[in-house]
Amino acid sequence: MARPDDALARGTVLATVGTVLTPALVGVLASCGWPSVRVLRRPQVALLALGDELVSLDQAPGPGQIFGSNTYALDALLTTMAGVDLQRLLDAVIFNYLIGNYDAHGKNFSIVYNTETVAGYEAKLSPLYDLVCTVYYPDLSKKMAMKIGGEYLSDRISPRHFETLADEAGLAKPFVKQRVPELATSVIEGLKTMEINQPVAVEVAKIIQQRSEEAISQFAK
Repeated sequence: MARPDDALARGTVLATVGTVLTPALVGVLASCGWPSVRVLRRPQVALLALGDELVSLDQAPGPGQIFGSNTYALDALLTTMAGVDLQRLLDAVIFNYLIGNYDAHGKNFSIVYNTETVAGYEAKLSPLYDLVCTVYYPDLSKKMAMKIGGEYLSDRISPRHFETLADEAGLAKPFVKQRVPELATSVIEGLKTMEINQPVAVEVAKIIQQRSEEAISQFAK
């Protein structure tokens, strides 16, 4: 004999927006009588590696040039990575925008391969590196290395550009637009926990906080 709500009580949240739909979760949903659920579309990503120093594999590197190996590595990553890593990739784009890192090239993303998995291997986005608030330095380019929604100039970026980014990547517009102020809030809260005394660091922190506050204001409209 079984009593009602033996497995899960009525009103129990089974999954929230952004949850990866794993085989185990599919089983839980099926056990509760859910034949289908709404999910995000499979992302469509255009990969373009930039940099005068990069050459393709069918070219001979000249002085100061290297093979654009990360293009192939990122392509492999994008075809194998789980949904959680796709969100981390989106978060990386948003984070670089918030801190004013205009030098965030595709070559700054790395991949970690784990061969100790059931599938044989697993590719994940590595922790971010080379994170610099280039806005602080007046002599550096004001154009972002990679455009957002067709725009290279950060000062011109608005919610509609992130909507275009969502369309281009095959992501839900509400999810992408919600993620920007969420991360901006996290950045501001993170700054509060840091002990910043060095003069340059103090100025950089002010720039990052201002950019984050402006992003929250923009996306609240």
